Amino acid sequence: MERWRIPLHSPVVRALLLAPPILIGMILTFVVTSGLVFVRSDPELALRFDAHNSQALERVAMALAVKGTPGSARMAERLAVRSLLESPMSGEGASALGFARSILTPARDESSTFKYSAQITRRDVETQMWLVEHYVALGDIAKALETYDHIFRISDEYRAKLLPILLQA
Repeated sequence: MERWRIPLHSPVVRALLLAPPILIGMILTFVVTSGLVFVRSDPELALRFDAHNSQALERVAMALAVKGTPGSARMAERLAVRSLLESPMSGEGASALGFARSILTPARDESSTFKYSAQITRRDVETQMWLVEHYVALGDIAKALETYDHIFRISDEYRAKLLPILLQA
């Protein structure tokens, strides 16, 4: 009894061998691209597509930290740590971690976390404002004014909002 054989160089065999890697590549491209597309508009949806997207992790962590409840702060801390593991140079991730930990343990000094965030990115206004309050509480007016200067350089909008407050103080 003779077997029916398909030559390995036939178009059918080539198509069957190439289809799985091409399909996997298309799926991965779709998942990663979808995660990047939704990171600003819907970071939770972006995390469903790509659970390792550091920008989505830090945005969701910051949104949870801002809620101010211990449960949301614990979740924000976990997400911020994951964000920093994915992208250690993420100033926003460090800032979210600082906010979450300051809610969980108010007596603990989180200034090193916020200073790390400020070293990475000076354009994060929440971090800069936290540092202003921190320096004012310490009585370090020179550092507070320097931090205000960083905020004023971010946008004229912040200068218009914060300069009258600074002049009254």
